[in-house]
Amino acid sequence: MLFTHLKKTPLLLIFIQVMLISVVFGLGTGNKGTFVCGAKSHPRSKVERLVQKFATKLKPLGEEARKPFLYKGNLLGIMTRENGPYYQKQIVGLRSRFTSKSSNKSFIILDKDRVLAAVAFNSGGNTFTKCSTKLGKGSAVV
Repeated sequence: MLFTHLKKTPLLLIFIQVMLISVVFGLGTGNKGTFVCGAKSHPRSKVERLVQKFATKLKPLGEEARKPFLYKGNLLGIMTRENGPYYQKQIVGLRSRFTSKSSNKSFIILDKDRVLAAVAFNSGGNTFTKCSTKLGKGSAVV
């Protein structure tokens, strides 16, 4: 009965097909999205590659060496260079990958241009935040 009605209304049939296609393709887009900071947006894959690189460097260092970079209350360590000093800045609501299995995770990312980045994302959705700022005169503002 439904199909006989659809023969009379091809627009409805097209609409249903479009909805089915969007649902099927929408199921695989959980890993997509962008990190947004002001007017700039960055692909999630690029940000996660930087996250992984930083995490790989921290992991073998041991608990004591990692401590400055771990989430403490609402403070998060910020590394200025690979071997350089770190700062602690107040960043509310983030969790560290090293201390929590929460779906809300946070990381500090450093790239070659001395850009500091505090990253937070909810792994359950498609909403992500990334804000980065260049290192100023001896202090980092995130």
